[in-house]
Amino acid sequence: MANVSKRKLNKEKKEIPIFGLGTWRSKPVKVKETVKHAIDVGYRHFDCARFYENEPEVGQVIQEKIKQGIVERADFFIASKLWVPT
Repeated sequence: MANVSKRKLNKEKKEIPIFGLGTWRSKPVKVKETVKHAIDVGYRHFDCARFYENEPEVGQVIQEKIKQGIVERADFFIASKLWVPT
């Protein structure tokens, strides 16, 4: 697994990886393979949004990796956004 620099969160003992994988403009089929590989090489920080139209696929991969015992949910930092139309 890659050794990624991390930063401490305020008043928390947890550290967040300074690099994350962005999923914007990633097609659902392609994003699944990308996220699988990213987890395998050490990514634990993912940027998602409903607007990207691939959150279900990202979630499926994360759930698969958890079920396989490769990672735990507590290992991940998932950034998401609310889309408010104007």
